[in-house]
Amino acid sequence: LSKSELEKALNVKFKPVIYLITYHPETLNLKALKEEITLFLKTLQSLKNASLIFTKANADENGHFINEALFHFCEQNSNARLFDSLGVLKYLSLMKIASAVVGNSSSGICETPFFKTPCINIGLRQSGRLRADNIIDTTMKDLKKAFKKLDESTFKQRLKRMKNPFAAQNASFQIKEKLKNVDLKGLVNKKFIDRKFQ
Repeated sequence: LSKSELEKALNVKFKPVIYLITYHPETLNLKALKEEITLFLKTLQSLKNASLIFTKANADENGHFINEALFHFCEQNSNARLFDSLGVLKYLSLMKIASAVVGNSSSGICETPFFKTPCINIGLRQSGRLRADNIIDTTMKDLKKAFKKLDESTFKQRLKRMKNPFAAQNASFQIKEKLKNVDLKGLVNKKFIDRKFQ
């Protein structure tokens, strides 16, 4: 979808800078999470010249706390909007035009490289995943520095030269060829092993 189509679909008038934001619980410790979210929203509140488009946290433990905090934040900040979900088309269309994707969702790591959209990845939730050069890994405490890095010429040059580690020529053909050599016997039927309760 084009920018104008997205504005119409989401009933939003975008500011010059657009951040697509998704933050999931990283810890079961509610006290630590409260501190994280307070710091997170305080940093985002300073971005007055940006449209802040949030999608809700997942159903993990304490996800409801994040969603409540986002709901109240969006009520108090006219440049912020919260959506349950954007669906695939709107989400990827928004990712394409966003100034950056922000948070700790796997989509920031795996999907932004296809659009060369910068991603500010917060915390350790995506540790161990392959990284493209559009990813800025940061902590909640250093989030302001990460936003500043988006404007650095060295980062912009890195973005232009980056290669997408998730893209491959003829990927579907290669997958099909691999599957030809997989023995599917025994994988067709599920087996259950129920234990007798005492």
